[in-house]
Amino acid sequence: MGEYFKVFNLDRREVLDPSLLGQGLKPGDLGRNERLMMALTYLLARSGTLSGTRRHQQDPMFGRWSGQRITMVGDAFSGSTGELSWDEDTWTSRAEGSGNWVDISEHVLAAVEDFFQIPESDRRPIARPLRSVLHPDGRVTAIPVDDRGAG
Repeated sequence: MGEYFKVFNLDRREVLDPSLLGQGLKPGDLGRNERLMMALTYLLARSGTLSGTRRHQQDPMFGRWSGQRITMVGDAFSGSTGELSWDEDTWTSRAEGSGNWVDISEHVLAAVEDFFQIPESDRRPIARPLRSVLHPDGRVTAIPVDDRGAG
C-alpha cells in the first residue's frame, strides 16, 4: 500500500494531483514524474517568456503559486502544517477538491504541455470528469464531487 502524496497550496487552497501528470502518488513515483517538476516550475516561477511572450502576464497558471506556502502532504499524515490540521479524512476531502479546496491539475497540465512544447503524441489526456473550471479572469472554481458528470 504505502502513503499517497499530493501538492497543496495552503494560501490559495488549491491542490495539484501528480497522478494526473503521469505517475503515481508515492514518493518513488513523484521523483520520476517529469511533468510534476515542469508543473511546479510553471506554478512557482516569478516571470518567464516563451518566444518573446510574457507568459506571467497572459496565463493565470504561470507563477500562480509564486511566494506562497506550498506543501506535499501524504494521506497517512496526522498533524498540522501551517495553521491547518490534517488526518486521513481531511486529506481525502482536500485532495478531492471538496469544501473550499480546488483541484487545478487539469489546467496546469494543459498550460505546462503548451509552454514546454510537448508534442501532441506525448500529451497526457485530461481526466474526465473535469474537477474544476478555469474562468477568464483567472479564478478556478471547484466542481462539487457530486456534480461531476462522466465528461
